Amino acid sequence: SSGINAEWPLRPGFQEWHANLIREQCKEEYPYGHWFRSGLSGSPGLLFLSRWPIVDVEFRAYTLGGYPQNLNEGDWLAGKGVGRVRVQHSESLVDVYNTHTLANYHSDDIEMDPNKGHRLSQHYEIAKFVTQSRGVVPVVVMGDFNTQEQELGTKVFMEISQMSDSFRDLYPNEERYPGFTNDTPECCWRYSPQEKKRRAKQTKRIDYVYYDKSSLECISSRTCCGSIPGKDYAYSDHLGVHSTFHVTRPVKRDCHVLTGILARDSVTCVRRSMEQTHSEVRRKLLLVGLLIGLWLVVLMGGNTGIIGVLPTVLLSNGIVVCVAMVTGYLIFFCKSELSKFAEFEAEFTYLEDMSCRT
Repeated sequence: SSGINAEWPLRPGFQEWHANLIREQCKEEYPYGHWFRSGLSGSPGLLFLSRWPIVDVEFRAYTLGGYPQNLNEGDWLAGKGVGRVRVQHSESLVDVYNTHTLANYHSDDIEMDPNKGHRLSQHYEIAKFVTQSRGVVPVVVMGDFNTQEQELGTKVFMEISQMSDSFRDLYPNEERYPGFTNDTPECCWRYSPQEKKRRAKQTKRIDYVYYDKSSLECISSRTCCGSIPGKDYAYSDHLGVHSTFHVTRPVKRDCHVLTGILARDSVTCVRRSMEQTHSEVRRKLLLVGLLIGLWLVVLMGGNTGIIGVLPTVLLSNGIVVCVAMVTGYLIFFCKSELSKFAEFEAEFTYLEDMSCRT
């Protein structure tokens, strides 16, 4: 019988057009796929490709997603979380989880990393999320966890989820088979010689493919996706991890998901709500324009002496505060709401498409 292949190649900075390009290039080998949307930037960069039909999808954003003021890091804007797809493999239904946790921007000193607590909470949330599938269907969890094997976040995840590390199960000798995936020579192609030398001292393993031993047997596991043949650069700044599994406890019962008319009606409802939110945005933008116009009138009145100095200051400051409040509402509420609606629209649309196929 055929096995299940799980591969995690990191693709940082993904946007939807990247995902669409990859899906188009891989559609013959991987006809099924799903792209998760989240955050102010539109996506946490999680893309699933599958040879087998995807019958259910789910995404959960992390409670703690980084610091919004750290715009250079971008994690908070990405709305990071964990995505789940349920795949109808020929042998069994399988739940596959995919994540990219908050990065460590102070890798020289892990203890001084201000994102450490955020990342720990994310590992805890992944583990709690995964437990809903264990005992129901075979489970695979993969991604860039941004923690090494000995770190607290890894230990917390494995303790709660009871998942096993596919690579380390087959290669328990860490010194002989370190399995490094980050800051390896082939992944440092874009750095200067000095930076390459520095990073060579902090090579680490932070990308994993975990699995549930009670329903899957790991047949093979290896790192992959290094240097591109014939090129002087690599696929990514991380190596990927490729693991193959055999299903030992298959589950073939139907998955309860929206189909047919219910899925179509759900898409219509969500799109109507999105249009209402867009209308709200347009109204608020008009209000901002009117307030800015009023502000200019007040300033002109103050300059010409029509309005006194004190009223001019009070009115102009009040208008500026109102503009800031409305702008903040547009950025932090409406943008977030539209992003969340887009997630539901994508899931309902996918379920509608699947019902049409079947």
